[in-house]
Amino acid sequence: MTGRPTTQTPPERPPEPRTFDVRVTDDVKAAFDVILRQYPEVQCLSCSVCWAGALNDATIGHGVWVTRDPRNPSLSEILGSAAQAIKLVYSHLAAAERRYADIVNGLADMSEEIRQKHEEIERLNKEIEAKKG
Repeated sequence: MTGRPTTQTPPERPPEPRTFDVRVTDDVKAAFDVILRQYPEVQCLSCSVCWAGALNDATIGHGVWVTRDPRNPSLSEILGSAAQAIKLVYSHLAAAERRYADIVNGLADMSEEIRQKHEEIERLNKEIEAKKG
């Protein structure tokens, strides 16, 4: 042993499934930086990240907003991003409405199938009673 301390970096552990891995937002920010450098007409970029976790768990949802000057975003960046965010929320709500309609239609189909099965059971019960009698 030489007497010099050795430093070992512990191996990175994957994040727990219920915690957010900040590397995701770091990667998004890095990608956004590349886009901002390559496309000067892009004022800012936004991204929402939905991490697998409990429904409505606020600690799992994350958003990234990158502007050219994070300390002093322009009014057009703020309002433009807000307008785009509203459009994004609208598309989310439209998707939720379509999903709701699919569920309702599925329940209607299942209800009809249950009604038909119930009628068949009643018919079979009557046949059984008739054969007994």
